Amino acid sequence: LERLLVEQLRERAVIDQQFAQTDERLETLEKKMRTSKRYMGIVRYDAFGDMAGTQSFALAVYDERGNGAVISSVVGRSDCRVYCKPLSNGRCEYSLSEEEQKDED
Repeated sequence: LERLLVEQLRERAVIDQQFAQTDERLETLEKKMRTSKRYMGIVRYDAFGDMAGTQSFALAVYDERGNGAVISSVVGRSDCRVYCKPLSNGRCEYSLSEEEQKDED
């Protein structure tokens, strides 16, 4: 009986150590998830009336705090322009176009 109790205590100590390590890993992962850019939205549109095919787009990538960026591509007949605007707490210090402000997936 004594041998069984000692063995159980050893196993319990190992399990407690594994649980503590798992808890630490979970806490680390949760901290990283808060700043990972895991939310995304994209809006495709025609930038000019004489262009078709919805080749222009606005793409927003951000974390749960609203930090990230809005990347826009405006396609015209002879050129394509790309813009990147930073997001901080869900706000942008630069003015956003109507398409960049849309809330679509």
